[in-house]
Amino acid sequence: MTYLGLDVGGTHTRAVLHDAAGRELARATATGGNPAARGAPAALAVLAEVVARTVADPGAVRGCLLGLSGVSALADPDGFAEACRAAFGLTVPVRLVSDAVVAFAAGAPAAPGGTVLIAGTGAIACRIAGTAVTERAGGLGWLLGDEGGGFWLGREALRHAHAHAHDHPADPLGRAVLDACAAPDPAALLRWAYDGPPHRLASLAPLITELALTGDPAALRITESAAAHLAALVAALHRDDAPIVLAGSVATAPGPVHDGLLARLRAAHPAAPLTVAGDGAAAAARLAAAAG
Repeated sequence: MTYLGLDVGGTHTRAVLHDAAGRELARATATGGNPAARGAPAALAVLAEVVARTVADPGAVRGCLLGLSGVSALADPDGFAEACRAAFGLTVPVRLVSDAVVAFAAGAPAAPGGTVLIAGTGAIACRIAGTAVTERAGGLGWLLGDEGGGFWLGREALRHAHAHAHDHPADPLGRAVLDACAAPDPAALLRWAYDGPPHRLASLAPLITELALTGDPAALRITESAAAHLAALVAALHRDDAPIVLAGSVATAPGPVHDGLLARLRAAHPAAPLTVAGDGAAAAARLAAAAG
């Protein structure tokens, strides 16, 4: 008797198999398997391949839970879940939940509910009750929102670099962005920004962190603004002393955004435990067992 959990993102997919006692039996990783990003057929191929490397005996699986960003936006979630079941060769249904549910369980496994902030490329806060998302703040995507996330950080870096491209002496953040984009002038910087996929702006976010750590004023202003935006997402939802879980590279990686975010959250929610999400796939496997 085994239980399968998957944590499916746009960049990475992770699968974990547990036995009935919660011991890990197998694990595998693959590229992103999110149908919103890749389309259902390509996503199913990725998911089936990573499950095949994780599960030796599909007939022994007694529960499967898949944490998926954007699950509520699927045109036919029940149909996608059934397609997953068939592709995995399982005899039990595949349960789809929001990746926010899995992230919260990965940071506060014993809590019945609370708030999770996910800040990676994008940014969203969710209120969790059991395995349901009851409220959301943010998560509007790069075009309409995601303030404080990696894309937003990269966009702010680009805007700053374009505005200060001709400063003398050279502005440190602007110079770093121009060099990273191999752009000799503002026109080339704009071409870099618009000629590629929008999400690649997030690749500039580490530059801001690095320069903020040196005390660069422009980078510090951007990281402080990011921390304020992310803390505001949590404040929009959190009204008690339930746990607050942080997930995603921007929210959890050591650096000025993480430090500023923690300071704001501790000041605004002093009674709420603050934790960082752990292994999402393992949390999904635990949730599958609990539901089984």
